[in-house]
Amino acid sequence: MSRFIRIFAWENVQPSKALRKLITTNATPFLTRAGELVRRFLPPGTSDKDAACTAIWLMGQCSVFVRNREQFAQPPFNLKIDETFVEQLTDLVCALALRGLTRAA
Repeated sequence: MSRFIRIFAWENVQPSKALRKLITTNATPFLTRAGELVRRFLPPGTSDKDAACTAIWLMGQCSVFVRNREQFAQPPFNLKIDETFVEQLTDLVCALALRGLTRAA
């Protein structure tokens, strides 16, 4: 996992043609769907750009745990990032995001 994360991080710094193709073919439909989902909680008339930024922000709340998994397993955090943790993190991020998105509306 660590090697994959390092490669992906490097690709984000200096994207190759392969990454651009991957994003276009795989991430674009996912981002579109995520934008549609968050739009339900945003005020009417929210721009496509703001809906996309909101979706990206929401996904970013969890990606830090993937990118820093090895560091978070060590002191001072000592997090055991397993299936149970992912379920709890999902509930927490959803609750926090829904509170924030509801207030934005």
